[in-house]
Amino acid sequence: MNKLFKYIFPATICLTLAFLAIAGFTYGEKSGTNRTQDSLAIELYGKMLKTFNDSVRGLKDIAHYDSAFHRAGNLCYDTGRYIEASEFYRYDLDLAQRSGKKYHYYSSLANIGLVYDVFQEYNRAMYYYKLAYPQIHKNGWTDLDAAVLDMMFSTSCNAGNPKQAEVYLQQRKEIKTSNPHFDQYTILKDYGQIAAAKKEYVKAIDYYKQTLKVIEGSSLPKWYDIAILLQIGSCAAEDKQYDLAIEYLSKAEASSAKWDNESCLADIYTVYAEVFKETGDKAKSDEYSRKSQQLDDKIYNSQRMDKAIARLMDMVTHLHERELQSIDLRLRQQIIVTYAITFILLLLIFTLYIVWRQKRRLMESYKLLIEKEEKIADKELENRQLKDIVNQESSTNADGKDRQQEELASKVAKTINNPRYLFDADFSLDMLSREVGSNVKYTSQAIHDLYHQNFRQVVNELRIRKALTKIVEDRNSTIKDIACLLGYNSTTSFIIAFKKIVGMTPAVYKKLKLEEAKKAV
Repeated sequence: MNKLFKYIFPATICLTLAFLAIAGFTYGEKSGTNRTQDSLAIELYGKMLKTFNDSVRGLKDIAHYDSAFHRAGNLCYDTGRYIEASEFYRYDLDLAQRSGKKYHYYSSLANIGLVYDVFQEYNRAMYYYKLAYPQIHKNGWTDLDAAVLDMMFSTSCNAGNPKQAEVYLQQRKEIKTSNPHFDQYTILKDYGQIAAAKKEYVKAIDYYKQTLKVIEGSSLPKWYDIAILLQIGSCAAEDKQYDLAIEYLSKAEASSAKWDNESCLADIYTVYAEVFKETGDKAKSDEYSRKSQQLDDKIYNSQRMDKAIARLMDMVTHLHERELQSIDLRLRQQIIVTYAITFILLLLIFTLYIVWRQKRRLMESYKLLIEKEEKIADKELENRQLKDIVNQESSTNADGKDRQQEELASKVAKTINNPRYLFDADFSLDMLSREVGSNVKYTSQAIHDLYHQNFRQVVNELRIRKALTKIVEDRNSTIKDIACLLGYNSTTSFIIAFKKIVGMTPAVYKKLKLEEAKKAV
């Protein structure tokens, strides 16, 4: 008996579900033609959901019922029963994953986005659209591709991003679905929505009127006109065409009542309230505002909505935990790679900049070196010429000029250029004066007449001139050795004097000369 019950009970449950699903499909297939039948279909789907929820959640052989849940969710959504739609969609997603039906799975992901859009969770809505769309597009599911693009378009508009919406509209225009009338309807409706978002209300109304003509002359569900009539009324109200607004709101109200769409009816009452407020009819404005609020409270019951969102999030989190982790991992990896590449590029740019700057400085220093060497050469030539003049005047002075001064200048020139004295660390003006047999005053005057500089300037220039040669010839000598050899008591004094005359430090000069030598080879 127990063994028999073990097989009979699940079989009975499955037959019950099958019956309810078939019944739901039977009435659901006629959706858009009779709202009584739609309500009956939803009721039957609800019983199926309860049976499924209470008894056979764990059975593996009922995954094919995902189609029933999918259709039930769509039917609830179309009739403004959004909380019930969220319930059907979340179970549809579960069954689609378990059955491996990719089409229903990715369609359900997109439908989850629809629910979040209704709940004004636009970022979450776009997240699920974008999660589903790449696979939908890749698999070539044309009708679903067009539908999801339209979802992303509407959510972008609702989120106040018309520029992004236009991108999706352009993509949508390139797709031809199995229903040309639906393509016309969607694109005209979207053009109207874009125009309304840009506050081009007259243009929007024109597009919406064209949309109504498409609905009238097609096999599309006649209740599609509700949203369009409402949009015309809203645009007319925004454009202060209040008579036109009331005309189309009345049509929308009648259609909503006929098709029992309380969600649209609540929106219609909201626009009515604004119109009558603007026209000064406070009583009617308050009346419609109250009606709108009552319907909103009924449709969007905060407690029920919060529970629905919580259940939806729990289901999605459970189903996509691994997927989301994988996505996050890929994103983190991409971010790390991006940062790494950026860092390497910045480091490379910085390195190239440093090398370029060093080369530039090196070239500037090299130019300066050439200029300084030319000046030193000119100075040396000038000194030789002065010496020649002094010698000539000394030898040819026959008119009784001061031979003593000329002789002093000659002695000063010979002594100051003598390495014995020039490179002596104790070499001073006093020492020079003693060597030439004169006093400091006359010796200093002689130096100025010869070189147009003072004693210290002349000595430094002559020593540095020698340093230029010494640095090149004796590459193994250190800067300190050369400074000591040339009569400087400290390396610092030598470097200061060298930089003042040459325009660069001894080290830089040495580097430049080595570079020059390499180029020559």
